[in-house]
Amino acid sequence: MTHLGHLPDETLGYILGLVARMHIRTAVLNLPLVSQRWQRVLRQHVSVSLLATGMDSPLPCSLPVAVNRFQRVTALNSECFRRVTPACVAAIGYICHALTHLDLGCSYQAIDADLVTIGRGCPALTHLDLCGCDYVADVGVGAIGSGCPSLKSLCLSACSQVTDAGVAIIGTRCHALRVLDLAACIQVTDVGIAAIGAGCHDLNKLILDQCYDITDAGMLAIATGCPALCELSLIECNQVTDTGIAAIGLGCLNLSSLIIRGCGQVTDESVIAIAAGCPSLRRLSLWECSEVTDDGVAAIGTACKRLTHLNLSFCDMVGDTALAAIGSCSALINLNVNYCRMVTDVGLSAIGTGCPDLKALSADQCSQVTDDGLVAIAAGCHSLEHLSLWECNQITDIGVCAIGSRCPALTKLTISFCDKVTDLGIAAVGRGCAALAGLNVNYCSRLTDGALEAIGTGCPSLTYLSLIQCVHVTHVGLSAIGSGCRYPGLQTLSLTEVDYNGLKAIGSWCHGLKTLSLRECRRVTDDGLAAIASGCPNLHSLDIGMCSRVTDAGLAAIASCCHLLLKINLDECHLITDEGLLTLVSGCPALYNVSTDLCENVTDEGRRAALGRG
Repeated sequence: MTHLGHLPDETLGYILGLVARMHIRTAVLNLPLVSQRWQRVLRQHVSVSLLATGMDSPLPCSLPVAVNRFQRVTALNSECFRRVTPACVAAIGYICHALTHLDLGCSYQAIDADLVTIGRGCPALTHLDLCGCDYVADVGVGAIGSGCPSLKSLCLSACSQVTDAGVAIIGTRCHALRVLDLAACIQVTDVGIAAIGAGCHDLNKLILDQCYDITDAGMLAIATGCPALCELSLIECNQVTDTGIAAIGLGCLNLSSLIIRGCGQVTDESVIAIAAGCPSLRRLSLWECSEVTDDGVAAIGTACKRLTHLNLSFCDMVGDTALAAIGSCSALINLNVNYCRMVTDVGLSAIGTGCPDLKALSADQCSQVTDDGLVAIAAGCHSLEHLSLWECNQITDIGVCAIGSRCPALTKLTISFCDKVTDLGIAAVGRGCAALAGLNVNYCSRLTDGALEAIGTGCPSLTYLSLIQCVHVTHVGLSAIGSGCRYPGLQTLSLTEVDYNGLKAIGSWCHGLKTLSLRECRRVTDDGLAAIASGCPNLHSLDIGMCSRVTDAGLAAIASCCHLLLKINLDECHLITDEGLLTLVSGCPALYNVSTDLCENVTDEGRRAALGRG
């Protein structure tokens, strides 16, 4: 067998590269320490990606150390490292000349000087994510545009200082750009978008959410200059009208995804134009486009047979005629008709008959929907995974039993405010939907422990449960959930009617619980909190707002056990004081969000002392 020391550099580099791709942490920390030759080979012959994907924790070494060990870094995510400083980012520009993918979003607040260094040192850069870097302005963006002409993907989401000047340089210099995200770049106007349309003819995806000054002129520029556009998002771009959307329909014939949420001037006219010009459309959101009616949606159903996702939430002039046409889109997998109060069983029956692959249906506040509509969905949509029927108060056990018996893939069910549903319906779900992971039955006031016992027996994967105002649920039902739903265990729980025995049951069984809301639980006491704290040490978020019997002793119990706590709501907990608050933050070092509104015994000095403890 050939010893590694006898292999040529190229062969050794190939082997070490395989190790780096499979075990990047080992490669970064250990391989360079083997010998000086290995250090040299790693620098000269091994290309690596330093990405957070697959890492359970950040690398313990600094970013400059890592990139020095692997000078041929091709992809880098700042989340790989515990701390990123301007010196670290400078090292990227000075050393990583082969870099193609760089993500500085959220974990590091980049500034223009950083981007100038990167623009000069990383000419091969093709993908850059600066999401949330709100100190970045036109100088930095311009440096990237000038220095990285091969750029294909740029995310500037929430970079609020970027203006048309920076965007114009991107449009002028980065002709290979395929993806551009300008969400919440509130200073960008039609001028910048026109530059993109003039220079980026291969643009495939454009996100302009909350760019409030974009108008039809910007849309006309994109429609004219970017015929390859496939995805366009215009959330809250309320100056865009039918003229701009219709232009997209005429110019961007390959459009597959269109999100125009909250564009109140959009009507059937432009929706019909999209249907006529974009038969390959797969995703369409018309959320809060309140002027759209059955005519526009029916045109989509008639022309766009590949449609998979449709969101009509708050389109209150859309009803059964639209859904009858959408029922011919057999590829549909996700439908949202929340607050479409004209939708009835007739429309849902059309979906049940024509859309057998439907996986998600949300029909909140569709108050005309009855069991007949639900039975039709159950009969035709056996792949259903998510169902939300918030305040569909004509639904009874008959409809819920149909879902339970015919939709075995169901993983999430919301039937809050459906006060005609009893244990019988929920028991059917427990028997038939073993994969159920989330259940919201808020204000289903007729449910008892029997419903929870059925879920605990039949749904071992349940991780989310909301029982607000389920007044007949006791510790018996909660124990059934805790003992039965063990894989991976309940992680999120909301209650308003629970006593000490119920809290004790939660603490006894739900050791993996991360989020707990007990808001307005008047029976919660310090003893109950102590039971929760001792049994649920992994809590990240706790809401005990308006639990008026909680005192400093309860907060001390939380502080003694829940060291991973990140957020707590103490609003209107009238008995807690500065002393309890300081005890809490001292015992919970990760705590960063504490709400104490209307806690009259907590002073401003106490709040400041607690917030300044670290």
